[in-house]
Amino acid sequence: WVNLCCRMAPKKKKGSWSFKPWKSSYVAQNKERCLEETRPLQTRGCCSLVGSTEVYGGAFQLFLRSAKVYSMAHPKMLPSGNPTWKDYEKKSKVFMEPEGIYFAKIAGGKTILPKELLPEMEGIKKLMKKDGDLQCEEDLAQAIAGGSGYCQVRMKEPLCCCAAEDLDDELDEMQCLEMACAPKGSRVHLVAEGLKDQMDGPIIVGWKTIWPDPYETCPQRHKNFVKVPVSPVQGREGVLKSCDRKVTRSLGSVFHRVRKTMELCVEADFELPCPAGKVMYRMIKGSHIAGNEFSCPAGLKSNLPGDPENDSRCKCD
Repeated sequence: WVNLCCRMAPKKKKGSWSFKPWKSSYVAQNKERCLEETRPLQTRGCCSLVGSTEVYGGAFQLFLRSAKVYSMAHPKMLPSGNPTWKDYEKKSKVFMEPEGIYFAKIAGGKTILPKELLPEMEGIKKLMKKDGDLQCEEDLAQAIAGGSGYCQVRMKEPLCCCAAEDLDDELDEMQCLEMACAPKGSRVHLVAEGLKDQMDGPIIVGWKTIWPDPYETCPQRHKNFVKVPVSPVQGREGVLKSCDRKVTRSLGSVFHRVRKTMELCVEADFELPCPAGKVMYRMIKGSHIAGNEFSCPAGLKSNLPGDPENDSRCKCD
């Protein structure tokens, strides 16, 4: 601890051999060596970066191999100057130094080593709005204790980076792409899986095809597109062309004197959203950039909540 190397020495009166430590405001002449300390940790420590929740939507925690603390008398901690011995005794929270990083863990248990993490530190500092050292929320004792527990980068969602031009609202996300795997026809025959009676009327629980999903053999991902599931109940993804079978259901409670009825189509032909030979895909506007786990390169938008370059339209899947 800082105060272990910086014990305050009292003034001595001439002819007096009495020693009463901590009773004087006199500060030792060798105080300058006690203004900061970098301590190697026998066991790994854990640092939660200050402000990380606002930026990443969760705590940004790193394992440390060493921890740096300042005396509260240090100019960094006391810009006004004129410290007292009490300022020398108190210690700051831990500051994170690049050489003190042990490693980081992200969702899924993947380990990010310093050689992969350090190139991103400037981007992380920019997001944290820090020009100098990054500070931890823990003091030295808390950092040491946290190293044996759960210490992980908890992001709201994986980092996604997007070019500004790809986020143009005029671009149609849904596109019919010509694919060899596409069905030869443009209609599909569907049957309702079941009905569920409710006070305001029955609803169809789901649909199943008489024959396999026409898009089943097509890849889920194609370039920067993802396949859109065929669903006849979602507006643009299927249009009812003809009904082959209907059922009648009563509305309201059995206690009602007059009960209304309604018809539901439970077997029908639907027009696929794309013509024969094409498959409906949704354009992915962003991408996970290899080697960039925590910050997007300059000039790109991101999905990070606290990033000045955040854009809610930036999505990778």
